[in-house]
Amino acid sequence: MAIVFFELQKKQRYLILIFFIVILLTGIVFWVGFFRKVKPGPEWRSSMIKNISIDLKVLESSVVSRMESYTEISFPEGEIGRENPFLPKPLVSPSPLPSSP
Repeated sequence: MAIVFFELQKKQRYLILIFFIVILLTGIVFWVGFFRKVKPGPEWRSSMIKNISIDLKVLESSVVSRMESYTEISFPEGEIGRENPFLPKPLVSPSPLPSSP
């Protein structure tokens, strides 16, 4: 009986230790994530952007001229889908089975 009691105490000590480690890690995560002051990074302003130039000569290259355009997509004729697809489908009662003579 004493051995079982000491084993339970040992198990409880480990569980208490694990509990406090989890509490400590949770506190560290909250401290780093919420309470630590973050140093502000550099601010981007339009005055920092010097010059933007777009080279349109790329469109005249041989690779672009060899590209083929896709054919026009044709849609099927007739009614497509339901008027309101978010409404549940209407229940259709099954047709009655033919009676046997």
